[in-house]
Amino acid sequence: MRQPLNRTTRDEVGIMVDDPRPDAALGLEGTPHTGEAIDDDGFLVEPQAEDFKSARQAKPNPDWYKGAVFYEVLVRAFSDSNGDGTGDLRGLASRLDYLEWLGVDCLWLPPFYASPLRDGGYDISDFRAVLPEFGTVEDFVYLLEEA
Repeated sequence: MRQPLNRTTRDEVGIMVDDPRPDAALGLEGTPHTGEAIDDDGFLVEPQAEDFKSARQAKPNPDWYKGAVFYEVLVRAFSDSNGDGTGDLRGLASRLDYLEWLGVDCLWLPPFYASPLRDGGYDISDFRAVLPEFGTVEDFVYLLEEA
């Protein structure tokens, strides 16, 4: 049975079997999945054991940061994309090539979430929204995609 996947941050698939006890349960978490277990129409196909890797198989480099160049970006003061006098996320995205030219490996962004700004933005009121003067959630997604 082909099962369409929701394109959200969590997809769940139930496998129907004759025996009322489930033989398998599979939970896929994260961003939309494009692995070998999904066909071109976005349907789950019979996954093979080799399609899934244990987290222990991944060998991340825990020392990557030792040689990395970090750059703290004050979004409000960095680059204004719409001419209102305040830097914003789109402005930052438009200058990523410059930051790359400088040799920056990692951006550190102080809070840009919705906030009453009683504590420099650290008093976040909504972790799912961006301060309007910095743009929108879509602008943040655009920044991530460009980076």
